[in-house]
Amino acid sequence: MLAELTEIFDRELNRRTEVEEQQSTFERHHPALYVPSLVDRGESPTGEVAHFHRPQGSMHLHLNPSDARTVVERGWAELHGLSGSMVPASYVLVYSPRDREDLNAVTRILEATLDWATGKPTVG
Repeated sequence: MLAELTEIFDRELNRRTEVEEQQSTFERHHPALYVPSLVDRGESPTGEVAHFHRPQGSMHLHLNPSDARTVVERGWAELHGLSGSMVPASYVLVYSPRDREDLNAVTRILEATLDWATGKPTVG
């Protein structure tokens, strides 16, 4: 699943001009996806929206607040222990995908996060 997650992150980076890759502000040993306009909108202190933990496959995502509630309620994620203090209130840990069905769900969660962060729906 790790190779697939890497491909998914790369695909989202390459098809969204508003998304940049940098080292994670929160976990410096992981590359992360950033949307700088989140800082301008006051939604994020850094613009970081996603990184995943290699080799485990879990992810930290800064979700739209309503999406964060839904994802947690459905059991796909849990709020980060520092949510609302050192990280945005809708910052979650999304569990590592175990199978293809989980991978599809995690992919959709990442796409929804980037749709919200960029203000643009997924194209293509």
